[in-house]
Formats: sequence, structure tokens, C-alpha cells
Amino acid sequence: AKDENEFQHLIYSAVKHKRGPVAIRYPRGRGSGIVLDKELKTIPFTSEVVKDGKKLLLIAIGTMVKTAIQAAEKLDSKLKTKTRVVNLRCLKPLDVETIEALINEAEWIVTIEENTLLGGMGAAILELMAKENMIKPVLNLGLEDEFVEHGATEILLAERGLDVPSIIKSISQFIKK
Repeated sequence: AKDENEFQHLIYSAVKHKRGPVAIRYPRGRGSGIVLDKELKTIPFTSEVVKDGKKLLLIAIGTMVKTAIQAAEKLDSKLKTKTRVVNLRCLKPLDVETIEALINEAEWIVTIEENTLLGGMGAAILELMAKENMIKPVLNLGLEDEFVEHGATEILLAERGLDVPSIIKSISQFIKK
């Protein structure tokens, strides 16, 4: 879930879901402190465009959605572009129809996840693109297939290139190629 408000609605949606099992990944640490809706509602297990743009598409999941939005806003002013950010929200089943349409509209695709790159969300996007013969430049940002020691989340994310400044640097280099 991108934040604690979406999280409460996803839990409620999971309880109401009748067509099979649902798994929700609980993030570490505290929420962002946003105001929670008083009424619970079911939300679809589909992708959500949280920031509109065109040429650069950032696909993020979970806690990385907020980070992707912050990076996109800074990239827009730095690169003089409009970056679209998508909250994938649900990895399985993948929202193929929406993701295909968004990829077709973009020049560059970047996936951002606080998860292993091996078999993760970025790999699922690459598999979809390969299956549909979609050829676009893609940058997958996430965790390498290695042990990550315990520590403060902010420090660990920065060490692995998943904080806002590191993401901006990686994307800027990616686009320049």
C-alpha cells in the first residue's frame, strides 16, 4: 500500500474479496501520518495514476510510491519534463491492460520497488513487455539479490540507491544514455 489510508482500504477490500486468496505486504516503520478516511471502502486491485505526465513513466509499488512522486516532481523541474507516476497497487494479478497502455505512451520506463529485483515487480513488467514485444528503454530500481542487514529504513534505502536523491541521479543518467 502506498500509505496507511490506502492500506486500511486494501485490508477491507481483501476481507470483502471472494474470488481467491489475497496477500498484503506490511511495510516496516511508521506511516506517513496522513489523515485516515472514517468510512472504509473497497478499492479495485488495479493500478492508479497518482501523477500525470507523458514521456517518463515511473511504476512504483508500496512505500516507493511516495518516493517516486517526490523524485518525479524534482525530475520535472530538472529535466523540464512531465513525469507520470503509477501506483501499481497489485502485483498479482498484474493490471496488464492499464500497464500496457501506459508503457505505449511513454518513452522511458522506470520501475521502483523496495523488493528484490530478481523475480520482483520490475521483472514482471519486463516479462510483460517481452511477451507483448514492447521495446522501450527500462530501468529497474530495487534491491540486489543479497542479504540486507537490519537498520533504519531511511539509511538502508539510501545505501541501496532507493532514496529520492539516488533515484533522481539514476534516472538522469538513464535518460542521458
